[in-house]
This record gives sequence, C-alpha cells and structure tokens, in this order.
Amino acid sequence: MKRYVDYLTTRAVNGIVGIGLGDWCPAKTKTPEKVTSTGYYACDAAILAKCAEILGKKEDAEKYRGLFESIKASFNREFFKPEKCTYSSNEQAAVSCALYQNLVEPTHCTSVVSNLVANYEQHQGHLDCGILGTKYIMHALTDNGRPDIAYALATQVTPPSWGAWVKRGATTLWEGWDGNGTHNHIMFGDVSAWFYETLAGIQSDPAAPGFKNIIIRPYCPGGLQWVQATHTSMYGPISVSWKRHNQRFMLDLEIPPNTTAKIFFPARSADAVTESGKSALKSSGMKFVAMENGCAVFESGSGKYSFATE
Repeated sequence: MKRYVDYLTTRAVNGIVGIGLGDWCPAKTKTPEKVTSTGYYACDAAILAKCAEILGKKEDAEKYRGLFESIKASFNREFFKPEKCTYSSNEQAAVSCALYQNLVEPTHCTSVVSNLVANYEQHQGHLDCGILGTKYIMHALTDNGRPDIAYALATQVTPPSWGAWVKRGATTLWEGWDGNGTHNHIMFGDVSAWFYETLAGIQSDPAAPGFKNIIIRPYCPGGLQWVQATHTSMYGPISVSWKRHNQRFMLDLEIPPNTTAKIFFPARSADAVTESGKSALKSSGMKFVAMENGCAVFESGSGKYSFATE
C-alpha cells in the first residue's frame, strides 16, 4: 500500500495527479481526470494513515496524514473557485468528489452543497456524470443533508437514469447511460449500496467496525411505502423491514448475536414509540439515548425488535 501511494507521489505535479480514466462514461459533461485522480490520491493517503495507526506505525500514520493535508491544500488551490464557492467548472462529478473525499473546508461546505443542488436543478433533476461522479453524488447529497435529492435521482425515469434503463427493459445494470456497451456491468452499481445504507439504514459504526456495533438509520421519503433489506454480517444477518400503514410507521429489526445497535426511529417523541406492543422506554434490553433530528434514538443488544408509532 505504501509503495502504491508513494508511486502516485512520484507522478504528482504540485500535489496533483492526472493519470487514470477519470469519470468514465459521463452522461454528457466531462470532468478533468486531474480532479477525480487527485481526489483518490487524497483518499488513498487517508486510508493508509488509518491503517498505519491501527498497526501501531506512528511515523507512517503521521507521514500519510500530513500527505493527505498536503493533497487537500493542492486540490483546493488548483480546483476551488472561491468567487463561486464551487470546484473546477461546477461539474457534478467535481463538486461531489470534493465533498465525498472530505476535501472541502468546513466553512465552505454549505455553499458547495448549494452549488451541487443548483447543478442538479439546472439539469432538470438528472445525473450529469460518469461512474465516479454517480457514486460520489448520491453519498455527498445524503451525507450533507439532502437525501431527498439523492432519492429523486435514484427514482428518475427519464434518461440518463437507472429508471430509464428499466423502462427500456433492463433487468441488470448497463455499462453506459446511452445503453451502448454491455448490458451486465457494475460500473453504476453503487446505488445498490445506497439502498442498503440509506433507505434501509444499515450502517457500520466506524468506531466499532465490521458491524460489531450497528447503526440503523432508515431514510423514509414521502411516497415510499416500504423497504426490506438484509445484510449477512460476520455475526449473522442484519435485517431491516419498515412500512407505513394507516398513519403508523413500523420498523422490524433483527440484530445478530454478539453485537449492539444504535437505532434512529422517526418519531415526534420517545413516548410515541412502542416496541413489541409496549412503550419502547420500558422495553427490556432497550435504552433511550436522545431525540436527534426528528428521531428517537435507542441503544440495544442483539435480538428481534418491532417498533411502531402510536
């Protein structure tokens, strides 16, 4: 891993890497390879620093954390447009790359997200990016408070979109938005992970990786009536099933043995939540933590749980 990142450093010019295919198969607008390749160069350095820290290699951890910060500075110096608070030429892939790879300075984040939303609106609610930007934009929007727009992109039915493929008879992911190339290709497939992580809300806790602690935080957009998902973790199946019925919201969970969970249940108050027919506040093995962003947050151990709003 060190050899690869060090190799990229030899190919960098003033901290900028330009090798690679970049945002391959864009819908229309092409993003410079330097943007996405430098973004991954920064990402590689950040991952390597974390690995070094876990392995107790303090000098390497410090070295590659420093490299990440150096790349971040170069990225912003090269691509950030302070007068417009955007990146490159405001391409969807460029802006969402900066957000997804944690390269945006916190003071600019709100404005950068606003520019990404504006770009989405300029394209009448459509994607205008390739294989990298399409992954970035779904997570960049969701992680920065606009999962509603990510959901709108996921459910768009006119081209370019996944829904347009379905309308043309697709039962698999295609290689390109235009339908050319192979008709069984994973390039635009990260939306599947987005379904699990966002709509079902099955997320790994960075502080307890490998689903030792599971975060359940479903996103429940208007118009969507139900979601069912299961992930087979090393501890066993993690299952989420939620639905709306007669003004009630219901969430069934399976948390595998030897794990814990932090559950975000959409509710106006903790008093409005039941678990297995009784107040969740009195449920065995359940601990109320706080109200957060319209959710009652509970901690639990393993088991099967049935939540509902009264």
